Amino acid sequence: VNEAIKRYIQMESAAHTHKSESSFYSKNIDDRVLKVWLKVLDRFKERHGHYPCEILLTELKHIIGVVRGTDKRTVKKWIENFVEYGLFKIHPTGRFGRVLYPDYCRVENHG
Repeated sequence: VNEAIKRYIQMESAAHTHKSESSFYSKNIDDRVLKVWLKVLDRFKERHGHYPCEILLTELKHIIGVVRGTDKRTVKKWIENFVEYGLFKIHPTGRFGRVLYPDYCRVENHG
């Protein structure tokens, strides 16, 4: 029971955080893209226990596959959307990328 209550509180906290994030981007980004992005970040947190600053592209592709489907065109489209809307930036090596929104690293380092 305690674990269920703890999980519920975490989910409510995450939902509240994402609502305020959504309002920040409401004029600049497609709601559908932001919702999928936030699901990707939540899935990463479920796997690793924290939100990412950077994500390997192989892992991002895997998470998108879980959230939206594994078709290569679908995965490619979502990565392109994330980059286009300034949520994610691919490193020049092409092996990983940086999470630009929300900037968890900046918040942790300066918060």
